[in-house]
Amino acid sequence: METSRAQWLNQSWLYLKRILIVNAVFIVIGSLWRGAFLLYYGNSKELAQLHGDVFKAFVLGARFDSTVLFYINAIPFLILFLLSLLAFWKGFEPLLKKVFSRFVHFLIPYYTFMLLLVTFISAVDFGFYSFYQDRINVLIFGFFTDDTTALIKTMWRNYPIVWIFLGLGAFTYCLWKGLKINFTQGKEWIPLNVRKVSYPLFVLFFFAVFLFNGIGARGSLGLFPLSEMDTGISKSIFVNHLCFNGTRAFSRAIELKSLQTSKWDSNLRHYGYGDNAAQAFADYYQIPVEQVPADPLELMKHKTPKNEWAEKTRPHVVILTMESLGAYWFKYNEGDFDLLGDFKKHLNEDTYLTHFLSSTNATIGSLSCLMIGSPQRPISEFLTESDYLQVPFRSSPARVFKQAGYKARFLYGGNPGWREVNKFAFMQDFDAVEGESEIAEGLGGLKDKHDWGIYDEDVFDYVFKTLSEAKDPQFLLTMTTTNHPPYQLPLNYKSPELKIPEELKSRLIVDATLARQRFATYRYSTDKLAAFMERLKKISTERQSDCCSYG
Repeated sequence: METSRAQWLNQSWLYLKRILIVNAVFIVIGSLWRGAFLLYYGNSKELAQLHGDVFKAFVLGARFDSTVLFYINAIPFLILFLLSLLAFWKGFEPLLKKVFSRFVHFLIPYYTFMLLLVTFISAVDFGFYSFYQDRINVLIFGFFTDDTTALIKTMWRNYPIVWIFLGLGAFTYCLWKGLKINFTQGKEWIPLNVRKVSYPLFVLFFFAVFLFNGIGARGSLGLFPLSEMDTGISKSIFVNHLCFNGTRAFSRAIELKSLQTSKWDSNLRHYGYGDNAAQAFADYYQIPVEQVPADPLELMKHKTPKNEWAEKTRPHVVILTMESLGAYWFKYNEGDFDLLGDFKKHLNEDTYLTHFLSSTNATIGSLSCLMIGSPQRPISEFLTESDYLQVPFRSSPARVFKQAGYKARFLYGGNPGWREVNKFAFMQDFDAVEGESEIAEGLGGLKDKHDWGIYDEDVFDYVFKTLSEAKDPQFLLTMTTTNHPPYQLPLNYKSPELKIPEELKSRLIVDATLARQRFATYRYSTDKLAAFMERLKKISTERQSDCCSYG
């Protein structure tokens, strides 16, 4: 039995080493594939000043590639761990011999199929990008929902399909042969004297291998696993695309497609109109159906009176969207529960509108609707996670302001790759999308960060700097992220004591500690918002004074 165990340990080490060799080779292949993607689709003029970002994209891309490989490794590593447990009992010795004699016959076809599947998806992703300028997304399923025959004919005419499949065939043969050589030939290597190592230690070792493989598949030790959100590393949307890979993009598309329950006319059908959109407009506007124009959207057009002051002055326009800063809590603001602080003064001094609702209960839904100047359709997916991700809406405020000579920018206090909002913003004609990396660079570094990005005060500093240095009128759509679980605060901020009213305390469904953290973060956000508004008003007053002094 001792000899059998030694043989098992020998084989286990050998399989582990050679699985890791396969992983290393495919990391290199993935980098070469990313290099081909860069050479084929990259714009040399655009990338000339972005060498650092391109390098980051290759490093991050290798991390994404490794997550795919770690998922593939999960089954073989689980088998090795389970076999390590069975090695303690003599009754399982025949089974161990049988499994190990055939394990290689599992590994070769398994890795051939999985790696070929990854390669095929990568090839599809390469072609998909040539048409959509995006990695695989939910539009890939249009292959089945549109005219599939026509799409096949189009691909046949536009792509060398025969050569592509011949290449995949040759690759499959080389892959099979390479894996066969890797798993069946070569000198065995044992890093330790297995007879001097306790078997419980080896069980723990293979359990650790399986555990670390799971962490590797997650791609991160942070709060969030490695995802498309992490691809927002550059001002260049192409560099951000370069980070990702086809397999992860395809899995993301499957996830989003599985969540989709609506079609473009789901609302009409839900409310009993079937496909009669004209009748829906007639009922809403209380007009005869004959008066509904061929393009019913004409009824929704509304033109405001000409504003000569705005046309002459061309003021900057800033929309601050602050995470979870709802006005519901305002009514509890009194005495020792001072949530508003100095911000209350601005509510009293300025125009404060209350008769509106957010487009959705989710941040991404409301934010994407602000980008197109339209509310979210009921019974529909968030725009950034639907077929409308790459649709340019004519109602986009960015497009309207640009036509008036403004520069339109979207500033996000986190990674703008979150829920692919950066892609959606560019599609809606924003000139620039700037996130935590650009803000940190613009401010010369950051002292502190939280799990979702950068603190509100840094976002406001960057907005103020942007407006102060701007030579053209700016339209800034800005999103802050601080007031979000897990409710973290900067180390240099001292939160005032907030005594929760008994009436409110009795209605809270969270524990007291979390509630206090939430209200402290809320107060932080209102404090920084008040300070930002104070700075804006001060500089505005100074400029008006200068104007009057100098005529």
